[in-house]
Amino acid sequence: MNKKKIAITSICALIVLGVYAASPSGEKYVFENNKIVKTIQLQNKKQLDDITAALKSTEIDPEKIKSWKTTNQSDTSGRKYYSFSMDGKSYNYGVWINPNLSVHSVMFSGITLFKDGKLIEKISDNIPSEKEMQHMQKQVEKVVKANLKTPSTAKFSDFRFRKIHGVGIVTGFVDAQNSFGAMIRTPFSASFDFKQNGTMTKAEIDGNELVKD
Repeated sequence: MNKKKIAITSICALIVLGVYAASPSGEKYVFENNKIVKTIQLQNKKQLDDITAALKSTEIDPEKIKSWKTTNQSDTSGRKYYSFSMDGKSYNYGVWINPNLSVHSVMFSGITLFKDGKLIEKISDNIPSEKEMQHMQKQVEKVVKANLKTPSTAKFSDFRFRKIHGVGIVTGFVDAQNSFGAMIRTPFSASFDFKQNGTMTKAEIDGNELVKD
């Protein structure tokens, strides 16, 4: 088969696929094989559109969801809980679905992001970005050093970052010499209000509040 025939064959195949996708049978195939539809057993496209719209409003991209699974959780109103994973490992996201298969709420790690048709919070309010983590680390190191006996000896490690309701929290350890010259490892923590441009609201070392600039 020469190049001309291959090109014509490829174009014809694309046309067929396009017609199929646009046809009622093609749409039905796409709908029935959607992960959300199969997991929750949705009955029509409007139900799917409502759920995907709720997810997108919280900054969750339905196309990036790796997997869904049913759970045994339900409430007295007949709602059922379905969890999903963005990485294929941790199922810390989920949706509560009403008996009529409309979405009641969208959850993330126990936090309600969306409920009864209203956006409450976004994912970015509860997951720190790389830029935010860098900001927290830089600021907390500066404050901790300023409160040490020998700041030039400070070595930081084991940083942990999290964010909830727009408040960023960083924890870690600092090794530094005390007034006797001995290296001491001490835990520290700090909080940042990212609804106020990432302002540090509190910092502690070994449970003692630090003086901030």
